[in-house]
This record gives sequence, C-alpha cells and structure tokens, in this order.
Amino acid sequence: EAKPGTPLSRSAIVANPASIDGVVSWTIETRGHRGPIEAIAMSPDGRLAATGSVEGVIRLWDLTDASLEKMLVGMLVGYDGSIRALDWSPDGRYLAAGYSSEVIRLWDVNRRQLVRVIRARVEGADSLAWSPDGRSVAFYVRGEGQESPWRIRVCPIEKDKGTTLGEDVVVNTDFESQGPAWEPSGQRVWFFCHTKQRQAYYPMVAADVESGQLTVVDYPQRCTTPNDLAINLGDPVPEIVFVAHDGLPKDLFIVFLNHY
Repeated sequence: EAKPGTPLSRSAIVANPASIDGVVSWTIETRGHRGPIEAIAMSPDGRLAATGSVEGVIRLWDLTDASLEKMLVGMLVGYDGSIRALDWSPDGRYLAAGYSSEVIRLWDVNRRQLVRVIRARVEGADSLAWSPDGRSVAFYVRGEGQESPWRIRVCPIEKDKGTTLGEDVVVNTDFESQGPAWEPSGQRVWFFCHTKQRQAYYPMVAADVESGQLTVVDYPQRCTTPNDLAINLGDPVPEIVFVAHDGLPKDLFIVFLNHY
C-alpha cells in the first residue's frame, strides 16, 4: 500500500511528491507522451483515440480537433508502468489497459476512475478482449515458466475471482496474439487448442463461460499453424475468420458456424 510521499510510478516526473492533506501521491505530466507509443485504440463511436506509452499514463485524444481531452493516471508503485495493450468496452464506457508488469487496469473513462486492478501472468496483459455486453474482459494466462500451458481468464468488472477456461490454448507470443474471440451471444469464447488434436492440425474450441464446457470443432482439416481468431459480432450466428498455413503460403479462412 502506498504511503504519502510515494511517487505514482517509477517513471513519474515527480519522484518525491510533497505531502498534501487527503492526497496519497501526485505528479505532473507533459501533454504528449514521453516515449514511444506502444498501444492505441479507437473508441467505438470513433470520437476518441486512447494511447499508451512507457510512462504508464493513458492519454485520450479528441479526433475532431486533435486536442488532448483527458489523462488517466493511477498508482503503479513498484511496477513497470509501460502500457502494452488498450481495449475499449463495446459501449465506450470502460477502457482496459494491459501493462508490461502483468497488471490489467479497468478504467471508467467518463468518471476518470480506476474500477479494478487484475493481476495477469506472463504476457497475458497484452491480450485483452471485452465481452459483447461490456461486462467482462478476457485475456490469456498461464502459470510460471515458459512451458506452462496457456488458458483463458474471464474477469467481470465487478470484483469477484473470475473464471479460467480452456486447455492448452494456442497463443502466438512471437507476433503478439490478439485477445480471445467472443461469440456474439457472449456465452462462449473461441480459441485454437493443442491438446484437443485428433489429427495433425489444431481444432477450434468453444468454451462456455458459465459452465466451462468445451465444444470441439474439427475444421478446417489442413490448418496446421493457426494464428488469431476473429468473430463477426454483428451477426448472431458466429462467423469466424483466421489466418493459417494450408501448405506453404498463409491463407485467410472464413468459417460459418451455423450448426455448432
């Protein structure tokens, strides 16, 4: 727990903030980022762009006139504040931020209020995906060690423990995999899986968020090295698109899952 006089983070401009009654810590910030921008995300209505950099401060830019609208600054005591990923909730109310210190923070943008801090493991904080109803965020997670299998963690905005789903999820860490793919209903999360292989390819798997039940979809048969999944959320029937090897070149596959 931070004590009065503690800097907001290791990269805060004010390293020794003076004591102010009722204030734990404070700092000043430049209008623009103080290092390379490592994450950017557009708001659902297209009005704002959120950007994150090494100093751990989220800047929100009004795209109508390129002005700085607000900053989101929170305590990162003892952590590396570099922001690696940003993702807006579908209604634009919340913004999820993944940090290089394996911390995920959920912000209420309009109120400029931090509503939840989630500890992720390894590179999990880089892979953020909001549920279609905007009430939960999903990301990849695994135990200690590079050989530990990947799973999917789903955490609601409310502060409960959340749910861990899936088995041995295929995650492409070399190319910074996108977050897990929600289907339009929000009832299931889709991913590729290692341990559900029945032939020499990776099948798609759907995990029910409430029960954890897995549904295996063995299609297409020749995709031996799949990358990220994406789902059309505008259609109640899941339409999944992904990139995979079918021979030497990479191909784009679209699967219409109208019977799963």
